[in-house]
Amino acid sequence: MRMNPFIAVAATSMAISNLMDIHYHGFVSAVNPKQFGVDWEKKSFYSYVDHEKVQEEDPLCKITLKIMTTSTSRGRLDADIEPWETAEMRNAAEKVGASMVVLEHRYSGNSIPTEEFSVDILRKLFTTKQTVEDMALFGRHIKGKIPELKIVLFGCSSAGTVAALARKHHPDIFDGVIASSAPLKFQLENDKYNEVLAKDFSNQKLKGSEKCLEVIKEAHKSIGSSLESAEGRRQLETNFQLYKGDLEDEKIRTAFAINGRLLSTGLQYNDPSCRTDYCNIERICRRLTTGSEPSIDKLLDVYKKNNPSSLGRSMADDFQRLFKRCFLGLSTLIISGCNEGFGITKDEVLTMVKEMQTYVGDFSKVTNMLSINGHADPWYPSSITENAEGPDVLNVPDASHCYWCNKGNEDVFKRVRDAILKWIA
Repeated sequence: MRMNPFIAVAATSMAISNLMDIHYHGFVSAVNPKQFGVDWEKKSFYSYVDHEKVQEEDPLCKITLKIMTTSTSRGRLDADIEPWETAEMRNAAEKVGASMVVLEHRYSGNSIPTEEFSVDILRKLFTTKQTVEDMALFGRHIKGKIPELKIVLFGCSSAGTVAALARKHHPDIFDGVIASSAPLKFQLENDKYNEVLAKDFSNQKLKGSEKCLEVIKEAHKSIGSSLESAEGRRQLETNFQLYKGDLEDEKIRTAFAINGRLLSTGLQYNDPSCRTDYCNIERICRRLTTGSEPSIDKLLDVYKKNNPSSLGRSMADDFQRLFKRCFLGLSTLIISGCNEGFGITKDEVLTMVKEMQTYVGDFSKVTNMLSINGHADPWYPSSITENAEGPDVLNVPDASHCYWCNKGNEDVFKRVRDAILKWIA
């Protein structure tokens, strides 16, 4: 049976080898790839370096393109993309009988628009808006070759933001979007992160408990008391393998124990099926609620087990992540880093936040969008979680950030398939 031409392109965040290494994923029906006018041999297409100054003589940049047919969709796409990272898209591709397409984010992998990486250049070209326009150019080009083509977007996390914005700003090109754990309500700091995290540690369905949360609070209260004196700070530096004097900086003291950092695992990605020591809420809470040691000693045990290497390395990882998100209490540290490292002031940061808020706007009139969120995800308050906000929503009980994209969920899979079939009918 011949299927209608159909492509779905999505953006999924993946830390492969460099900061904010993001790819677009999608799938396309069984048509000759050469119909798209894309060089599949080189697996690339060309976009404008700067979409705000598009003229015929403007320079172009190569964006890497990759494809996968349904016959191989259970295998690996390439060395950078594991099957479980696109579970909801792969399931839909198999059921619809489509092939998948991967479009690399600018300034990641081989898709580097410029040879200059100055602050001024990156501030102008390495933006969400430029990224959305890369997607739009690609989609417009393909639809120009095959007018009857239907394009549906997928995206998890920050890439879901890009996918949602592409649907909103280019509804003539993109016929729908599946946005998973996608932040769409922007402000300087995420002020709900700790609140959700606390509920997770007391959530019995996640194998948490009120006792577990109380131990965490007691341990952090003990840390707070130690931070008040020079002697206490030196002891903390010894216990947590910091360099002597690190905790003399007030901004570092704030960042030291914020947002469950000292539990040293990706709490927002809580995975009930993980098998290593203290890798999820269940295993952490089991340790914290067992034994008679002081709460701080239990927390320190979890920390050291999850940090077998020196803290210097893990702190470097933390500071790298600072440039991706800002939690309550961290803006002073992050902005000082932006100012010292890149000459970006607080006023400029606030201006950029307002510009992003304006660009995102509200989604009350956006159709053909399914916003999926897990209620154990500290980021879900920043997403669209109520039908009254416009798009259709699916809230997955006790699920962490993008969990269904990684591990799969049959209820989510069915809802995604049903939505897509409705949109492309």
